[in-house]
Amino acid sequence: METLRQKPLFNPDGDTDVNLRRMVGGNTTNLNDFNNMKYPWVSDWYRQAMNNFWIPEEINLNQDLKDYHKLSEAERTAYDRILSFLVFLDSLQTANLPNVSDYVTANEVNLCLHIQTFQECLHSQAYSYMLDTICSPEERNNVLFLWKNDEHLLRRNTFIGDCYNDFLVNRDLFHGTVETRRWRNRDIAASNQPYAAAVSPEAPLRRSG
Repeated sequence: METLRQKPLFNPDGDTDVNLRRMVGGNTTNLNDFNNMKYPWVSDWYRQAMNNFWIPEEINLNQDLKDYHKLSEAERTAYDRILSFLVFLDSLQTANLPNVSDYVTANEVNLCLHIQTFQECLHSQAYSYMLDTICSPEERNNVLFLWKNDEHLLRRNTFIGDCYNDFLVNRDLFHGTVETRRWRNRDIAASNQPYAAAVSPEAPLRRSG
């Protein structure tokens, strides 16, 4: 079983040849260079993501405040629980994305992960703005932590949280999965190697235990 290695932050001996760049397991310098990318799709994705920038407080929620109090009890229950789930999910995602980035050795892809992390923070800000607008302080805190006491939300959040925790504890078991090998195939193809088709992403997973 291969070991999933956390990349060093400062690495003067890292590869400078873009053809040697790998999604994971590469020898990166961590230098961000927008002019030399192994994965060309990053350029458009990055710019599109940057154009998605917005500030929650720019949106007027006066109508939302009126509509919220017109909801039936069942509708408000659904609304509150969905919002509680989203607050948890985006908070956890904000905390987890850097854990993934620590092992990604394609600099341009890490830029995408960092933008996603920022946007998850922005989502959390939006949820807080929504709660502050439509709820009293007491109601706001109740909604915020509904997932801790609602069995359905807790079951969903536990499933997601356990997956993230599992990665932190058993990173090497995730190394060499189907998706990782698919990225490796793209690395090989991008480097114009003749054996690109030799590594099958459908091969059995190599997980110990």
